[in-house]
Amino acid sequence: MAFSCKRLGTCCFIITVLPIVVGTLAYQFWPAHTWPQGPFPTPLENLGFRSRYVEVEPGVDLFVVERPGTSQELAPLVFVHGTVDSWRSYEGLWSRLGTSRRLIAYDLRGHGNSSKPSDSSYTVSRLALDLKIVMDALEVHEIGCLIGHSLGSYTAWYFAGTWPERVRNLLLIGTTSNPSENPIMKLAAPYMKSPFISDVVDVVGDFPYTLATYDVDEGFVNASDFNHWLRETMLYESTLFSPVVLPSLIDDCSRLTPSITEPIISRISAQTLVIHGAMDTNTPVDLAKLMVDVLPKQCHASLQVVPGQGHAVHWTNEGAGVVVAGIFRLLASEAQHEMHSDAIYQSTSLATKQVYPQSAHFFLAVLAGFLILLCFSFGRSEKPSSELSLPLVVS
Repeated sequence: MAFSCKRLGTCCFIITVLPIVVGTLAYQFWPAHTWPQGPFPTPLENLGFRSRYVEVEPGVDLFVVERPGTSQELAPLVFVHGTVDSWRSYEGLWSRLGTSRRLIAYDLRGHGNSSKPSDSSYTVSRLALDLKIVMDALEVHEIGCLIGHSLGSYTAWYFAGTWPERVRNLLLIGTTSNPSENPIMKLAAPYMKSPFISDVVDVVGDFPYTLATYDVDEGFVNASDFNHWLRETMLYESTLFSPVVLPSLIDDCSRLTPSITEPIISRISAQTLVIHGAMDTNTPVDLAKLMVDVLPKQCHASLQVVPGQGHAVHWTNEGAGVVVAGIFRLLASEAQHEMHSDAIYQSTSLATKQVYPQSAHFFLAVLAGFLILLCFSFGRSEKPSSELSLPLVVS
């Protein structure tokens, strides 16, 4: 019996403690990666952005960046990144979006330069509430187009379904209405319930470069069209991610089944475009189709599957062009709708202005004719009766 207990203790050590020790040593002594020369990552001022922190709850501050637009009356574009990423996830889009609209992006809690509380609730509903608080702090009452990728797309549609009056257009990349069926979430969920997961999180600390490189595969991004600078930027930003996010987040996503998500999605009123990479192994295309099927009719939802692209469509040169074109298409469609409404109003106003004068003219003409006939009849009635008896000759 003693032997069995000793053997059991050895097995537990091998299974639990030894991997942690090995992981720690590998992390400490792994060769450091050499990042690109020069100001790296690109200073946000060089991109036209300015930054600030917004407190979303006591002790939790989110890093927010914004680029002013030249047209103050236009509602801003707001960007929400995915798991392990940061606001720089959309860096390939900034130069293509023009200067008219205000651009806003931020780091989710647990990511980038935002706070990473270990006792926080990393759930989609909490992330959506964070977004609302950020918008309130920036005095943004209506979003021209809300763009979200992966986890950011869940946050975006949750926000749009909870506060539908605040979103005009919605563009979702690598999304689904059923996160519980996401293959990676399903694979990781059982491990997140392990009693030793907190020990692993403590040992790993900041997300190391060697783990961050898992993203760079064909199922996630088309490497042949992935700019080296942006690749290094995203890998660097990934090292700022805190693994404390994972247990709570993955557990929450595993619970986001259709019975929970569909009532929220059914309240979305924003015009919606779903963009998806045909090569996406993180969220297969069939899961994206579910989102389009669930969205209500008033969203005029459509799905655009991009050949040769993975989960992060917007990271490649071609994919960034597709996403920017999608944003402009949504905005143009909204503008056409507004112009159509204005045209109906103007045509109605013109018709009103034309119809009433014509009716008045007609009424005056009839009245004048009636008065003339009345005067004529009155004049004839004063003549001798002999003249009144004369026959009327019509030539």
